[in-house]
Amino acid sequence: MTRPAAYATNILFQKYSQGEPLVEELHEMTGCTGRQCEYSIEGTSINCQNGSGGCFTAKMLVAKPSDFHDAPLVDASAQINKILDNIKPDPHGRKLSFLATNMGAMLAWVRHDVVPSPGGVTSADSDEEIAEALGVTP
Repeated sequence: MTRPAAYATNILFQKYSQGEPLVEELHEMTGCTGRQCEYSIEGTSINCQNGSGGCFTAKMLVAKPSDFHDAPLVDASAQINKILDNIKPDPHGRKLSFLATNMGAMLAWVRHDVVPSPGGVTSADSDEEIAEALGVTP
């Protein structure tokens, strides 16, 4: 069962009002925390939690040309960003994200404002389990 952000905010406010430290609670209750966001596939939805960094913002970095990021890659990255920028926001508040797997990256609508239930499929699971949960062929 996922908990909405309003629930987390209410609990945090109660603890703050009582003078309790909030860092661990904030981490736990808000799910993902930016740089170490990890996907958790739960049936037909994907939520994020603190973890390995397997889920990240759907945006390509575009660097100046170099040996490892030459002009064709600069151009491709810019074109991909234009495509991503044209995707309309999700009406359900999910964020467009890249999911990193050993099989490749996948675009997905992901909830970053709920705490995943235990038992979801994450990047720590086998390629076969991840493929099945995502509906892809390994």
